[in-house]
Amino acid sequence: MAKRTRLTRTMTETEFENGYWYATELRAFATTIGIPSASKLRKDELEKAITHFIRTGQSRNLVKRGLVKSGPRDVDQGLRLDLPIVHYTSSKETKDFIQREASSARVWEPCRCCAAASECPNHASLLTFTSACAAGSASITSSPNMSS
Repeated sequence: MAKRTRLTRTMTETEFENGYWYATELRAFATTIGIPSASKLRKDELEKAITHFIRTGQSRNLVKRGLVKSGPRDVDQGLRLDLPIVHYTSSKETKDFIQREASSARVWEPCRCCAAASECPNHASLLTFTSACAAGSASITSSPNMSS
């Protein structure tokens, strides 16, 4: 079995590009070389920042997206179907809310008034969650304004 190359400050770009790195390895190395907010970066963002470091010797965060969200968390405002997901928090309260709403969800065929989730804010939050769970052409929702 071939010996695995380690991440080092002196490695070439070719060595870096030809290696396979776990996100945890990249994050630890990025922290070591001083890349700002390394713990909040995705794997692809870490790879870009490390490649930049190897090329230039500069530790920079090249991410354009906001790494810090401002404003109250969704869970602090109260979880309701009529509120869009803005600052998702993975917590017991959020998980319980999603499980409760998903278990009472109904299968429905899209109608003219709510065919697009962007047109109906009551459906947008739960549809975002259920799009990964639902199978087939029917959508799952538990909108309070749906008739029984």
